[in-house]
Amino acid sequence: MRRSVWVLTLLTLGAFTSASAEGQTAQRFSIQVSALGNTLFGDDFEGLKTGFGGEAQLRFNPSAFSIGAGIQYTYHGVDLESLGLAAPGFSINSSLTGFFVEPRYVFDMGSDRAAPYLSSRFSVSNLTLKAELQGETAELTDTGLTFNGGGGVLVRLNARSNLDFGATFGYKRLGVISSGTEESGEGSGTNIIYRIGIAFGLGG
Repeated sequence: MRRSVWVLTLLTLGAFTSASAEGQTAQRFSIQVSALGNTLFGDDFEGLKTGFGGEAQLRFNPSAFSIGAGIQYTYHGVDLESLGLAAPGFSINSSLTGFFVEPRYVFDMGSDRAAPYLSSRFSVSNLTLKAELQGETAELTDTGLTFNGGGGVLVRLNARSNLDFGATFGYKRLGVISSGTEESGEGSGTNIIYRIGIAFGLGG
């Protein structure tokens, strides 16, 4: 089955709060939860719609440099008409679940409201496609790698919390797709991951 690439979505950063801002939480460790979007491009992702979901990560913040690790999930519909597969009673949906590592460097721009940052994201994710036709179901799975770079803005709420507006763009490689009985070749494309989240400092 063909996999789909999606329509490019722009991330727009809105107005910042009036609270003072710093690059990281004042605590050495923080936990961050975010609403997440994921758009894939390329012939191997044709038909896949932009997916939405969430992520959770634990961050280590020793200085302006920090590193986080966590899990992410997005749910994706499939445009069957664009694939020429539209039929009564036939549906396909997809999800991406993965583990990621995200290094980040925050710049001090002399602002007491917000601080920009650069980041990268390395993830291993599992793509699941589920098809249903008249009560019968079939499932395809694939595990691949993602290498992204980008950035965003942190907005300080108080000594223990920041808002995070960010996005990364990069390369996604698919492994061998398996249905349990047969396999198909590898594929690749590009993707945009974008988020709005909040981080909370842990400990003293």
